[in-house]
Amino acid sequence: MTTDPRPTTCPCGSGRTLSRCCGLFTDGSARPETALELMRSRFTAFATGRYDYLQQTVSPALHHRFTPDNLAKEARDVRWKRLDIESVEAGSTKDVTGRVTFAAYYERDGREHIVRERSRFEKIDGVWLYTGGTVLAANQVVTAGPKPGRNAPCPCGSGKKYKKCCGKHR
Repeated sequence: MTTDPRPTTCPCGSGRTLSRCCGLFTDGSARPETALELMRSRFTAFATGRYDYLQQTVSPALHHRFTPDNLAKEARDVRWKRLDIESVEAGSTKDVTGRVTFAAYYERDGREHIVRERSRFEKIDGVWLYTGGTVLAANQVVTAGPKPGRNAPCPCGSGKKYKKCCGKHR
């Protein structure tokens, strides 16, 4: 098997190559230093099929929910497309807890969907781990029609105005 020498853009949206961004975390070369880095690397792991990394980066209480075999089965027909970070609360190198609110876009059955979550992270023994989250919208189909007006309800189902939700990152 040969390695493709062309750089691959990291799925997390940083604009850097995978090997100089989240690939360092998913291959075990480095550990995320912030909750945001862990969030981005976990999205990248979903997008690249690194299900072992997803289990390694959750608190021990969640290991049973993130088994690589089950994750692979669930993701069989999913293509992760984009990650939008909506907000970050704490989670710096000096913190021990943090929260990241995100919107992750994926394609299934030819339709684009979105999942929004406010994820919780905790630094345990110096290592950032995902400890759970609150799903704000799940499996919402992203409309393919014209973009909603700024004051229209967001099509992701959050209940917010478009300009305060998915539209603020456009």
